[in-house]
Amino acid sequence: MLSYKYLIVFIGLYRITSAYQVTIPAANEKGEFLGCYMDLSMSKDKNIIEGNHRSTDCVEICHEKYYRYALVRMNETCICSNFLGDIRSTKLCREECINCDVKEQLSDVYNTAVQMNGPPRSFMISNVTDTHAVLTWQVPESFLNIENYKVRASVLKTYSHSPVSTFSWTNVYSNDTFKVNIVTLHPGTMYNLTVQAESSYVHGAISSQIMQTLIGEPDSNPKAPTILKKTDTTLVIKMEPVYNNNGPVTSYLIVVIEANAVQAVQTENLKSYGQANADGIPYYVTAEIQPDRIGAPFTIGDMRSYGKYFNAPLQADKNYHVMVGMLSKVDDRDFVVYSDTAGLQVDVIMSHMPTNDAEESSAVIILLSLAIVVISLMLVVGLIGFYFLRNRVQLNHRQRLNDNQELTIQGPMIDVENNGYIPEDELPQTSNHYKSLHDRVWTVPRSALNIDQAQFMGYGKFGRLHPGTVVKNEQPLNIISYCINDKKLQPLFKRNMLKDLDLVIKSSGNPHVLDLIGTCDRSDMVAMVFEHSEQTLKEFLLNSRTLTAQNFTTISESQAIEFAWCIAKGMEHLHSLKIIHKQLCAAHIAIVGNHAKVAGFGLAKYYKTEQTPTFLRHTAREVLRGMEPTNKSDVWSYAVLLWEISSLGGTPYVHLNQQELPDKIIQENLCLSQLPYLYDTLYQVMLNCWQIDWDERPTFAELAEHIDFIRNEDCLNFRTYPGFQYETYDKDLELTNAEIF
Repeated sequence: MLSYKYLIVFIGLYRITSAYQVTIPAANEKGEFLGCYMDLSMSKDKNIIEGNHRSTDCVEICHEKYYRYALVRMNETCICSNFLGDIRSTKLCREECINCDVKEQLSDVYNTAVQMNGPPRSFMISNVTDTHAVLTWQVPESFLNIENYKVRASVLKTYSHSPVSTFSWTNVYSNDTFKVNIVTLHPGTMYNLTVQAESSYVHGAISSQIMQTLIGEPDSNPKAPTILKKTDTTLVIKMEPVYNNNGPVTSYLIVVIEANAVQAVQTENLKSYGQANADGIPYYVTAEIQPDRIGAPFTIGDMRSYGKYFNAPLQADKNYHVMVGMLSKVDDRDFVVYSDTAGLQVDVIMSHMPTNDAEESSAVIILLSLAIVVISLMLVVGLIGFYFLRNRVQLNHRQRLNDNQELTIQGPMIDVENNGYIPEDELPQTSNHYKSLHDRVWTVPRSALNIDQAQFMGYGKFGRLHPGTVVKNEQPLNIISYCINDKKLQPLFKRNMLKDLDLVIKSSGNPHVLDLIGTCDRSDMVAMVFEHSEQTLKEFLLNSRTLTAQNFTTISESQAIEFAWCIAKGMEHLHSLKIIHKQLCAAHIAIVGNHAKVAGFGLAKYYKTEQTPTFLRHTAREVLRGMEPTNKSDVWSYAVLLWEISSLGGTPYVHLNQQELPDKIIQENLCLSQLPYLYDTLYQVMLNCWQIDWDERPTFAELAEHIDFIRNEDCLNFRTYPGFQYETYDKDLELTNAEIF
């Protein structure tokens, strides 16, 4: 059998005779000495580094240039190459050949551990317009074989309110392509454009450039405003905002047009009131206002200045049309679009409103006043009757209540805030709610539960958590005991606690949700017994960050996708029970054994320290705008969680602080960018979850099915590559000292 060193010789010769169609050998450690070799005559793939260099320096230089081998001549000349010559010895050349006549051709060869082709050189972007750009590059300095080039345009930032696709062209551009014209870009969008050389056995290093497309013509026109009120010299209007996907909405122009003018409006000739009046033009721009004023009434003719325009008073003897223009401007490029001017005769027209007869107006006022008085009296009587009946019912309930009965709540549990919640029509209606809950879960015998009060595991909303063991089916289980001193809880907190308990009881029994094993009533407290979890998914991901020659994490790609699937299945279970999580993130996923389980809702919400996570970075766009959370806002959060898994615990939107983040997401539809090692198959799942129209977002049942389908495909690549850096984890952005329970 050939030794390893002779196998190297064979591979080197094979590379030459097969005209560069080679298979890269398994990577060795960086700097590993391979032997003393004699250079072959082929010098095409060499890079001679001037000066004298030590072997370690030569290895670093060749590694940075993406060459596979560093050759150090006996005169310390450094040569970078992708090919081996003939092996002379497994010893250093100076030990093998002291006075031999071929020593000038001998080199000590070291492995640089590089396995990929270098990045394309001289990558440039030119001729950028609103929808296309020209990309040019040159062949990498170091490469073995190139079959094609992969070009990718990843969205970093956009003005569009709809998701903008990331484009990737694989197996499209052959190895002799060095110029590409991309024509499918979106206006007003910042892209990260990358190009890399590919072959059947290895992907090359990436060259990248950030590029911003020009803004385009707005894709929506303003609507004609609504007239709210008029006087002889003023007109109060209300305008609706315009959503522009091709650039920013910089400002709005309000145009006043004399209704009886025979001259057609030429929008390119719009002037201020003074200039239009001097030129005899029957229309003018009366105001330029900022987008944040849209929605509030605006008074035309109030004699103030708005932007560079004077808002002149109207003339009482004339009727007017009002037209709205929207300005979109970035640098020296601008567009203005107006409400429909072809149908000005059906636009909003100011005319004299008829005045009512004084007697008719007085009669109407008297009738309205009497109606208001009667309705007010009826409301007062109704409220008095309601409070009287309610007090009688509460008095009767108190008389029947047993003072020694702990954790008993009378009547339906409503108005209880929860991080996961059940709609009110699903709330239990029993008069002894704790007893009904007690009957649905295992009552742990006191003798079977051992709580280690000396060890502290975390804080919950209603008490502290300690580790312990419970004996079930004659088997000891490690558990977490949530210890609640129920006798000291105020009635409102008891109601909250019971509802949170109802959530975890209702969701228990699913393998993908943190399980409530049982409850134990003790003389001094009630213990809620959960299955044991040493760490959260966030902690697990951050602890996995270990950089080696092969990978940059201790977890595998398949394990990461398995976590994603388990979480989707757990959330599918919660949504089937009409439970909305509201705070889904990696910090609320428990790692039990090697499984990820959904936690962080109901009584399954607790933290190890008084510093607790913030969830702004996981909150859906519509919730940031003030809407109530829904099952589809959980889907949005799930996509952010997928990004956390892919980035090994990185902080989402780490470049933005808490104050500017909501506006970026709401106004600019900002989404998390695609990581270099995150493939399109999984990133597309995230984009689907970040649809602005939540009806377009998938359900968790669909997500679980889709992730199960793609789990055998390439979704992630955790292999180390030159220039790799972990996504930043910023503790200060993710944790707060504020009380959030």
